Amino acid sequence: MPDWLDAARAADLIAGLLLVEAAWLLWRCRRTGRGPRAAEVLAMLGAGFALVMALRGVASGFAWPWTALWLAVAGIAHICDLIQRIGGSRPGA
Repeated sequence: MPDWLDAARAADLIAGLLLVEAAWLLWRCRRTGRGPRAAEVLAMLGAGFALVMALRGVASGFAWPWTALWLAVAGIAHICDLIQRIGGSRPGA
């Protein structure tokens, strides 16, 4: 891996791409009425974003409670995503 791209910077890049993806999905849904709703996007990408933040914390040497907090947030977002996918199928989708 190049010297300028350490794990913390890689995590920042991935987090930025996740934010761009969320913005695009929300814009597409608002413009066309198709695609995931805001709550679905938040749950779906929130879990991945929180995992990336946990990785960034470890790579940057943050105290372990911050990593544990991000992992807990990822778990909660994942559970919300599962609930929406299993029990929240919308008619016509």
